[in-house]
Amino acid sequence: MFEGQSSHLPLKLNTSGVIPPIFASSLLLLPTTVANFNAGRGPEWFQWINTQLSHGRPLFLILYLALIVFFAFFYTAIVFNPTETADNLKKHGGFIPGIRPGERTAEYIDYVLSRITVLGAVYLAIVCLIPENSDFLRLGAVLFWRHLAFDRRQRDHGYRGAGAGLSAGPSV
Repeated sequence: MFEGQSSHLPLKLNTSGVIPPIFASSLLLLPTTVANFNAGRGPEWFQWINTQLSHGRPLFLILYLALIVFFAFFYTAIVFNPTETADNLKKHGGFIPGIRPGERTAEYIDYVLSRITVLGAVYLAIVCLIPENSDFLRLGAVLFWRHLAFDRRQRDHGYRGAGAGLSAGPSV
């Protein structure tokens, strides 16, 4: 409520924007960059880590997801200050119905923002992981189209596969 009128406080679903994927990919590409400076020389364990952190590998995908979620919360905490927002509401005569102005409002805004950031981080992670799984998506599309083509051949040419005509019961 603000000066007797109902209003709203806009909170973004993805407050952090595209910063989390940028930071996450930068951190994950650091070992690869260092390995490229050494031109393949170095300890065997470092080469193993470098291999596991290449695009599309399970370790890369798990760490990429975790870092995106972490940086989404971290950057949101830096950019948005719920205490300052609550103080501005109080200063200008605004309040959230059922919540006391001041510290309780800041706690409520932080609570709501945390829940919104979870959805935003999941959304951001899904959007960023789709291209990483493009090989799996491409394989799925190929298998789907082959299945459709096989079904079409069966329908158009009367092909019933190996063992067609053999039945366990009496023929009708």
